[in-house]
Amino acid sequence: PDDFTYDLDDAGVGMDGGADAGPLPDGGPDAGDGGPPCGAGEMLCAGGCVDTMTSVEHCGMCDTPCAVGETCQVGTCFDPVVELSSGPTHSCARRGTGQVICWGYNAQGQIGDGSVLTRAAPVEVTLPGPSEQVATGGFAFSSGNGFSCSRDRAGSVVCWGAQAGDTPLIDSLSPMVFGALAPTTHLDLGNGIGCAILATGRLSCWGTLGFDTTVVGPTEINAPGMSGAWVATIDVGAGHVCATSRDGH
Repeated sequence: PDDFTYDLDDAGVGMDGGADAGPLPDGGPDAGDGGPPCGAGEMLCAGGCVDTMTSVEHCGMCDTPCAVGETCQVGTCFDPVVELSSGPTHSCARRGTGQVICWGYNAQGQIGDGSVLTRAAPVEVTLPGPSEQVATGGFAFSSGNGFSCSRDRAGSVVCWGAQAGDTPLIDSLSPMVFGALAPTTHLDLGNGIGCAILATGRLSCWGTLGFDTTVVGPTEINAPGMSGAWVATIDVGAGHVCATSRDGH
């Protein structure tokens, strides 16, 4: 009818969209603070919807970041194992944050905790800085001897256990800086032998080389054909070392 009127103010609806306007029909729980509507299991953090069960920037709740290298699992920061190395009598693992843990037989200090006590459970090794690679080795015909090394992100190497020092090679119950070794890009340990690819592309090895009993500190290997920046990969075994060149040889 022509005389029908409707008072918007009485209905509680403001023409200017002010406080009386209420939420938009499709707004959702987060529309009131200017953010997008979030789905099930998400929270509005820093202006965006995130899953706090998996987000490393907002793990468990907003503005709760995990450390570099950690992952967020079910709302809890977790430091995952990203590398594992086992020698004849002990094992070591590297976590995403660069922490190293070791366990097993420890007669020569190869666990790296400052003792010679056998460890059935992993113990943390105190290193100068975060590890980029961990390696273990030992002596196949001696149950007591083992050693471990870690390379950091700058290419420096520390070792512990049998023959852990560098000049001369000595046993150490905790990590010792391998000062005689130039910056490295990769390392590998075997049966009484350690080798590393230097940043220059050369190969350096130490320990009981071959079946000789002579123990030497880090020494560049100059085998026939290994001239210049030659080495791409290495694999250290029981009394021998193999390498591949950058041109596929």
